[in-house]
Amino acid sequence: KLQKLLYYTQGWHLAIYKEPLFSGQFKRMPKGPVPVQVRTFYNKPDPLKESLESPCFFYMPIISAVVKHYGHFNASQLSEMTHQERPWLETPHGQLIDNQLIQNTFEQHQDHEQFLSVFQKMLEPAELSKEQQDRLNALAAQYNAMSPDELAELDKELGLV
Repeated sequence: KLQKLLYYTQGWHLAIYKEPLFSGQFKRMPKGPVPVQVRTFYNKPDPLKESLESPCFFYMPIISAVVKHYGHFNASQLSEMTHQERPWLETPHGQLIDNQLIQNTFEQHQDHEQFLSVFQKMLEPAELSKEQQDRLNALAAQYNAMSPDELAELDKELGLV
């Protein structure tokens, strides 16, 4: 499920900002697009995690919008959805999916207006007290300090895998 949510996050980021959220590409696999970098996530330091650690709050609106829009689908449903989209249909099995194809697909996506509405709401500033801001910063620091094993356990607890 996490891999498909990353695919949708990358796709919407490409459509909105015209640039990838993270480096690397997705590979067409039997269950849908798989981010190549994440395949090594649990075995060694992850370039994706490293690239998101510092400016994490900048990316939160798009990540939150993807989770809100797609998070209620299970892994099988997300996989089926990706199988209906051009990047998976037009890329040969086992090959890397072109980011331009992903961007074009999401710019013309049937959910484009609905997703942008969700995304716009995520951009609205939250009114947090100083105590809430401090707590949020502490949680972010705690998350960024987690080991790959701890992140995997957290994914399990949250039902993301």
